[in-house]
Amino acid sequence: MIREKIRQKLSVYLRRFAHQLDPRTETCLQGGLTLVPMPGFEDFARDIKEKIEKGSIASQQRYTAVDIVYPKIGEHANGEPYVELSKEHVGGHDCILLTSGPGTRTMMMDTLLVLYYLVGRDARRITVINGYYPLSRSDKDEGDLILALAPFFAREVISICGDKLSKIIAVDLHASQIVLSLSPGKITEVNLGRRLLKQAMQEAQRSKRPFVIAFPDDSARKRYEKILEKVEQELRIHVPTVTAAKRRSDSKSSAVQYLIGDLDKLKGAIVITCDDEIATAGTNINAATVFVKEYKATEVWAIVPHGVLCGPAAEKLGKKDCPIKRVFITDTIPVKTRKALQGLTDSNILHVVEWWQDLAWVIYQHHWGKSIRNLR
Repeated sequence: MIREKIRQKLSVYLRRFAHQLDPRTETCLQGGLTLVPMPGFEDFARDIKEKIEKGSIASQQRYTAVDIVYPKIGEHANGEPYVELSKEHVGGHDCILLTSGPGTRTMMMDTLLVLYYLVGRDARRITVINGYYPLSRSDKDEGDLILALAPFFAREVISICGDKLSKIIAVDLHASQIVLSLSPGKITEVNLGRRLLKQAMQEAQRSKRPFVIAFPDDSARKRYEKILEKVEQELRIHVPTVTAAKRRSDSKSSAVQYLIGDLDKLKGAIVITCDDEIATAGTNINAATVFVKEYKATEVWAIVPHGVLCGPAAEKLGKKDCPIKRVFITDTIPVKTRKALQGLTDSNILHVVEWWQDLAWVIYQHHWGKSIRNLR
């Protein structure tokens, strides 16, 4: 283990030395690459730095040095906020701010304050990477009193950053119209659903039991059907599917009205549901109960890129009689720092697919002006 760490560090130093000596080495026009992790994303930044500098992203990867700056956010005695962030590794640099929703007032205000500092410290270019896009569930008006807030975050970001803003990059947006909050290309979506779906389907294959893919609504079907086709081709199988029609009373609750599709395949099967997020798990468990009690499925697995898992979610999913036996998520919302989820991971109910390696690829590609849409 120690020899391997020494070898890796030596490899990085040699690549850096060769980079400095070779007159043909290209220089990125955006300046040096700097990661700016918001609190809770420090480990992400260190892992990404190591992967990019090690040169393990692409076969013909340019050597790319990565700096990290850690903004300190605090409060004065009167409760007003302040930020500590020097100009070192920021002025003239290509700065990538790492953060994620849910878009609480604290999360959004802290992010906007740090962006204000990056502009004030003369960052050459600024990119905001949100694993889970803030306010993404608030994409529609609700009744007479609640207006949609989804465009709020992006418009505040652009008002602070102006022409220094390169992009806002987010994973698996809840609503496709969010990309219209700014001018074309300013909000770019990358998708991780395929990675989750393939892993769940492979595990279902290993179980030797029949399984069915279920879409909780038509929008989920549209989001996942092309992904499913690709995974079926890779695994050389064909999987029956069902789609639910739901009645949604508001953004917090909905109920399954009826199902269409290969209903005769549900009995005795594992049902793998595909959606974009799981919050309190109430709606997910209600739908799973329908599959088990009314259609005689054996159990339900859920794949959701964004594991919000707030409120009573951990308690509900941890109950023995819960029809959802496995939940596959990514760590677009960090999991390791949430102690309430530890029991779910220890009991193998919660399966977390880390996305920092994909994130390293996205950052490297974006820094050198290459497309990041291939991750789709």
